[in-house]
Amino acid sequence: MTYNTRAFGRMKVHTKDSPNPVIQYILDNDPDIFCIQEFVVTRNQTEADVARIFSRYPYRHVHFQGNRYWGIATFSKFPIINRGVVDIPARVNSAIYSDIVIGADTIRVFNMHLESNRLTESDKAMPLELRNNFDIENLTHVTRHLAQKLGAAYRVRAQQADILAQYIRNSPHSVIVAGDMNDVPLSYSYTTIRGNMNDVFVSLGSGFGITFYENLYKFRIDYIFSDQNFVPLYFRRDRVKYSDHYPLTAVFEIR
Repeated sequence: MTYNTRAFGRMKVHTKDSPNPVIQYILDNDPDIFCIQEFVVTRNQTEADVARIFSRYPYRHVHFQGNRYWGIATFSKFPIINRGVVDIPARVNSAIYSDIVIGADTIRVFNMHLESNRLTESDKAMPLELRNNFDIENLTHVTRHLAQKLGAAYRVRAQQADILAQYIRNSPHSVIVAGDMNDVPLSYSYTTIRGNMNDVFVSLGSGFGITFYENLYKFRIDYIFSDQNFVPLYFRRDRVKYSDHYPLTAVFEIR
């Protein structure tokens, strides 16, 4: 499973009487391995608290980028024998890899959260406001403003994609890549990172496969890829609204 949790559902503390819906969703679905983006801990729900909540997952790889509270994490029921960080240029976003032993096989799971577009609520509202005040001057202003912000993020993601793709090519083990790419299919980031891997949604999904939704903004930017050593058997995208992203789940057979 991969899930951008929107800071664990806006940092709601999980208790038995008042469960955090993001955490409860993961517990109820009980994946063998899950990758979290926007893994957040606080004074009220520490990393040790999260480890106790997910006690059925004795193996964890947690990485905080830039501060002690915000990062990325991979949890596994199978032993993690090696942990690494992909050296991408980023202030907050990050990518990691975990080598996981399953029976006689060792696989490498990449968990990625690439550069966000960093659109503020004001930025997101600009296209909506055009409906009420549409003219060439306003359209030009909105287009130029959004293009500048998005263009800066695209350039950073292109660098990140090149570096991550190199790590994937150099992996000594079979590879699964999961996470929030913050970019759409056919983008430079998508084609570079995917390479010749299977996009499990393309193999087994249907429709547009939207994974991010917020007002007018609806895109497929979260992915699960696998190399040719895996046979994808099952794929599910649950449209649960506990975050601004939908969780993705896949089942594989190792060849």
